[in-house]
Parts: sequence; C-alpha cells; structure tokens
Amino acid sequence: MKKLSILLLLLSLVSCFKRGPDPNEVPVAKVYDNYLYLSDLKGIVRPGIASEDSVQIIRNHIKRWINDQLLLHQAEQNLSNYEKELERKLNDYRTTLLIHKYKQSYIEQNLDTLVQEKEIQQYYHNYSSNFLLNKDMIKGLFIILPRSSPESWKPRRWYKSDSSDDFLELEKYCAENGIEMNYFEEEWIPLDNILDAMPRIYITPKQLLQRNYYEAMDSTNHYWLKISDSRAEGTASPLDIIRDDIRSILLNKKKFELIRELELNIFNDASNRGHITEYK
Repeated sequence: MKKLSILLLLLSLVSCFKRGPDPNEVPVAKVYDNYLYLSDLKGIVRPGIASEDSVQIIRNHIKRWINDQLLLHQAEQNLSNYEKELERKLNDYRTTLLIHKYKQSYIEQNLDTLVQEKEIQQYYHNYSSNFLLNKDMIKGLFIILPRSSPESWKPRRWYKSDSSDDFLELEKYCAENGIEMNYFEEEWIPLDNILDAMPRIYITPKQLLQRNYYEAMDSTNHYWLKISDSRAEGTASPLDIIRDDIRSILLNKKKFELIRELELNIFNDASNRGHITEYK
C-alpha cells in the first residue's frame, strides 16, 4: 500500500510535464533550463518510513530543489563576474590536479629508485659545503663508573686502549658490575648529549674536541670519554649523517629529469602530428 501511494504521488508530479532533454529520464520538476528527474529521487525515502511521511519527504525535497535552482539562477544573473572567476579557478584547480596525478602515476611506473653509492659520494664531494653542522659531533666511548667500583684502574686502562681484547674485557667488566657504557664508535652523536650527562667541565667544547680522552669526577662517579673522531659546528657534515638526505636529493633530481623528458616527448609528438598551432 505504501509503495502504491508513493508511486501515485510521483506519477501525479510528472503527469503535467513533458519529458526533459534526456529522453531516458522522467522529469518531476523544472526551473528555467534545469530538470529534476524521477531517478534523482531514489534513496530520498529510507525504508520503514510511513506512507504519509514518505509523500511529505518527497514534496519537501522537490521544494528545496526548486528553491535552490531559483537562488542559483538569481546568483548567476547578479554575480556573473564572480561566477565566471569561480568557474575559472575551479577549472584551473581541476587541470592542476589532473596533471599532478598523471605525473605522479608516470613517476611511479618509470622512476629508477636505485641510487648508487658512487653517485652519493660524488654529490657529497661537489656540494659538501652546503651541508654544514649546526652542532659539534663526535664518535667514541663514554662510561659512567661509580667511584665504589672494584679495581677501577683496570677499566680506566681498557677504555683508552685500541685493543679488541681490552674492549672485550671492558664490556665484561661493565656487564658484571652494572656499569653504564655508551659505545658509539660506528655512529655520530652530538657532543651535547655527552656533556649533559657529565658534571660541569672547565674547558670549552672546542678544546674538548681536540682531545682524545677526557675525564671528570663528582662525589659519586667517574666520567670517562674517549673521542675517536670529531667534527666541529660550522664544518661540513660527515657523509654518514647526510647520506639519506643526499639520496633524497638525487631521487628528486631523477624525478625532475623524468618529468622534463615526458613533457618534451609529449610536445614533440603533438608538434609532429600537427596538433599545435601558435598564432602570431
């Protein structure tokens, strides 16, 4: 019964209209040159809605559509310049978006993402002055040893040694006595990270970087620092720190060259086929 009532309503709405510009659609309302079709009303009424309510929902929807079309027409008449500018901006945005999506798709399909180590090293060699450190960096070893530790003279000798056997002895001693040892021979860390863990020192960071070893002490601990390599603030960054940055730069350069080649090929192809005309 409910479906029959809704159908009768829709039929009554369309009976006074001729078919619109689309011969496959049945119009239910028209404002100027715009049509609201029967198919546009699908999904307006949710399942389970009473028949009387369904009829009212459809009538309200049609009324809102008519009012919106009237307002739109009035806006187009009175804001023609604004509307044209808005349309131009929308077209520009659509063009930019489509070109961007196409370029991204082309890059994903054609970009060789492999960057050789020799390319990275060559770029670093040519442009290392563009990558200056904003802080002091060091490699080495840092130990915080409680003053109560047994036979502290042994680890003091071991941490200064370059012998792998002595390093193993140092590791073993620290593990057995619960001593904090920070080993960073294979990576660069900011000197400030170490200074923050030490009591106040009475030499400048610049002087400290010139040393191989530095020792400090407070009422509870010894602080032993071994510096195996260092780079001062304002000097060229070590390659290890910026390797990923250079790889990204070289990848972006490949992307740029790939898109430039794409644009050139498209232009040459269109030009050869006579699809481009420039009027002078």
